[in-house]
Amino acid sequence: ALLFLVVSGSSGRAESPYEVHLPIDVGATVLLAGGAAVFQFTAPDSFHLGCHPCDETTVNALDRWAVGEENQAIAAVTDGLLALAMASPVIISGLEGLMVEQEGAVSGWLTDSLVAAEVLASTLFLTQVAKHVVQRQRPYTYALEDDGSAHVPFDASRSFFSGHTAAAFAGAVAMATTLSRRNVSAGVRTAAWTGGLLLASGVGVGRVLAAKHFPTDVLTGAAVGAALGWFIPWLHARSVDESTRVGPEVEVVVGPLGLSGTF
Repeated sequence: ALLFLVVSGSSGRAESPYEVHLPIDVGATVLLAGGAAVFQFTAPDSFHLGCHPCDETTVNALDRWAVGEENQAIAAVTDGLLALAMASPVIISGLEGLMVEQEGAVSGWLTDSLVAAEVLASTLFLTQVAKHVVQRQRPYTYALEDDGSAHVPFDASRSFFSGHTAAAFAGAVAMATTLSRRNVSAGVRTAAWTGGLLLASGVGVGRVLAAKHFPTDVLTGAAVGAALGWFIPWLHARSVDESTRVGPEVEVVVGPLGLSGTF
């Protein structure tokens, strides 16, 4: 529905509503994404649980109902929904920018995409830091049979907070915020906010049903992702009065030999 609204009724502007500083923003995005990858892929293969078997009565009342066997089918669905939520800022803002058929649509889309990438990289990095510091056991570990070994996959102790939910809400809010700043029609704005938040909420609910996360993991992830999805675009928002803009202006330009920046 949102794709249809963007294609058929776009009334926004081609230029990006954001200002970016290429060396700073590209560098920060790469460093944050690289840091998240280091946390994710340098972990040991297994982890020694603090309890095994674990007593679910030690879990608070709000989270206890999430304890159960891991559901891989639901987890796979949430992976697909997450991919859609993360791609939505780039896809939707690109379509909106191109539909206005004005000069600068592509460079505006690239600027929007850089801001969205910075949002997601920041979210993933913060998520990985929290997981490694807190080391909360996932709900399914409380339903594991006592097989004489307390060693489980390292990821079993990475429940807090939900990275899937955080990234989904970050992508959804960044997309809706960008479209709102592009001055699109009320119908597109409503569809962006409603559809994006419903999609992200579906990811969070699915992670609980799959016994991958407790409700408090999901609620925290939603809050963190939504906050970053709004805050980072706000940091990059163009000043209404260009005479009050602070710092050098940077514009992403698409040329026959690649990208260039004007400072």
